[in-house]
Amino acid sequence: MPNKAYTIPLLSGKEGKMNGEIVRYLSLSGPSVIYHVAKELSLTSQTKIHYPTVNRRVHDLVARGYLKVAGTRRTKSGAEAALYATTIRGDFGSLASGLDERQEYKLVQLAGTKPGSPFLLLKHMLDRGLPFELVRREFVTGLRDDLRNGYINIEALNEEVVCSAFATSMARKLREVMGEGGREYVEQAVRILESLATPAKTQSPSPVAAFGATHGGTGAGRGTLGSISGPQVTQDYSIAQMRVEKPKRGWIPELRQLLEDML
Repeated sequence: MPNKAYTIPLLSGKEGKMNGEIVRYLSLSGPSVIYHVAKELSLTSQTKIHYPTVNRRVHDLVARGYLKVAGTRRTKSGAEAALYATTIRGDFGSLASGLDERQEYKLVQLAGTKPGSPFLLLKHMLDRGLPFELVRREFVTGLRDDLRNGYINIEALNEEVVCSAFATSMARKLREVMGEGGREYVEQAVRILESLATPAKTQSPSPVAAFGATHGGTGAGRGTLGSISGPQVTQDYSIAQMRVEKPKRGWIPELRQLLEDML
């Protein structure tokens, strides 16, 4: 049951602020090496950021499943440095950490390029023409609240459990929308899930490639928020070797069944 007194362990304690800043940065900026994470955080933080602290926090977040090694990048010295990226758990942690409207839009767009991510559903809503203001009001804000009150427990043992909680949460919100005359949104969600359940035969782009394609920024379009474009990629990933993981899709048929039962 949701608990109003619940606090997310990721964002609690003396390490909570730094954890939040790291997952927030990586979820909005794409894969990066630890050096660049520390450098960028030092530009915006009100307190002094030390590389050893960031290095320690990143490795702890990897061990806890919020971050992963997404590939490698060759540094100027010729050495191979690990590229770190947020996992599904990490993207949810970023949403729970407190983002403004523009950051939430960027998160949906970037996280929605990851195979099997629940953010795929939200991104497809935007791609099919729903304005972000509506998606944010009806779904994103509620998901954030469910993360903060523990309804969606991102500390669960595996991401499948987290995604299952997302499916239940989304079904509840879509049921509320349908009760207010939004049956077409539920029907559209079912159609989106049907398309997601059958992955394309072409190989999915790497997180870096998808990030560049999604956030290159050509101005506003369908599903955008005003004239928002994503953050520009300033690091050279052309020689990065990216790791491809098997998509997690268990939440898709689960949510689809919940919605079909409502129609």
